[in-house]
Amino acid sequence: MELLYRASESEIALLSQIGETSYRHHFAALWHNPKECDDFIDSVFSPASLRRSLHGSGSQWYLLMQDSPCGVVQIGTDQRRPGSELSGLCLHKFYLLPDITGQGVGQRVFNEICAKGRELRQPLLWLEVLEQNSAARRFYTRQGMMQTHEVLFRSPTQQSRVQILSLDLS
Repeated sequence: MELLYRASESEIALLSQIGETSYRHHFAALWHNPKECDDFIDSVFSPASLRRSLHGSGSQWYLLMQDSPCGVVQIGTDQRRPGSELSGLCLHKFYLLPDITGQGVGQRVFNEICAKGRELRQPLLWLEVLEQNSAARRFYTRQGMMQTHEVLFRSPTQQSRVQILSLDLS
C-alpha cells in the first residue's frame, strides 16, 4: 500500500475529518481564541474549502495511509518562498493523527515528499513552521532544512512568528 495516496473528490469527508482532528490535537492550545481556531480550521478543512483546493491549480492533497488513513499532506508546486525570488515545492500541510506521532511515519512521509519534489523537478522544498512548535522545528532541521526567513502570522487577537525553512532538492 502506498504511504502517500493522492486524494480525490470522494475523499473530501475523510480529509476534513483527519485534518480537523490532527490540527486540533497539535495546535488548538496555541490559539488564544477558540473561535479563531475554529474559523481557521473551517477555512482549510471544511468540505467546501477542500473542494475548492482540490480543484485549484498547483495544489495537491494526499492521505497518509498505513493500515488505515493516518494523516494529511498538502503540497504546492512552483510556489515562491517568502523573502526570496526562489520557487519550489511548498509543504503547506503535514498533519498526523495523535496516535501515529512518534512512530517514524513522519520520517517516511518526509522522504516521500522530497522524492516527489525531485520527480516534479522542484529545486527546493520549503515550509512554514510556528516558532512555538519546537518539536516540528527539531524534526525539520534533522532533515537538513535551514531557516531562511521569518514572517508574522496575524489573527484578530494574536500574532505568532512563523519560520520559513528550506531544503535544496537538486
